[in-house]
Amino acid sequence: MQTVNERIEAVVDLIAAGNMDKAAEEFVEKIALGPGEWKKLPEVVQKTFIHNAPTWYDEMQDPQSLEIDITTVSDFKRPALISLGTASPPFFPLIIDKLTQALPHAKRITIEGAGHVPQMSHPEKYIELVHNFCVGVGDAKKTTKMTKRETADLRSENKEHITLYLYCASY
Repeated sequence: MQTVNERIEAVVDLIAAGNMDKAAEEFVEKIALGPGEWKKLPEVVQKTFIHNAPTWYDEMQDPQSLEIDITTVSDFKRPALISLGTASPPFFPLIIDKLTQALPHAKRITIEGAGHVPQMSHPEKYIELVHNFCVGVGDAKKTTKMTKRETADLRSENKEHITLYLYCASY
């Protein structure tokens, strides 16, 4: 975790110095997604990271910002889906392990080749997995299976970014 803390501190220092562009790139490359990923992001997504840098900076000023309250998390008694990509930065599996252990009804999935934001890097697979999870915990009569065509339509509506809102029926 020392390496992660050093990376976070370096990005915080860049933001404090007013270098939002470089801070966002370093955040993506060294904390969130991995080497070479910044250049793969669409310009609109890069701009979003740059725009959000001051907010992330403010979050990092809270000494408890990176702590997980396992007691509070373990009070959640409903099904939860926890995803991890095989290309996630090395500290994410440690967090996922703690969350999975704390959540009594957690289902953990691993997405091959995905990093920290599988909804961007592997949108079709992510949609499929989240949908299947919701179908599995919800009332199958109220939740219909999404076809490949519907998934493709979601992707084509906004090729830059996909936001998926799913409602899992009551259980």
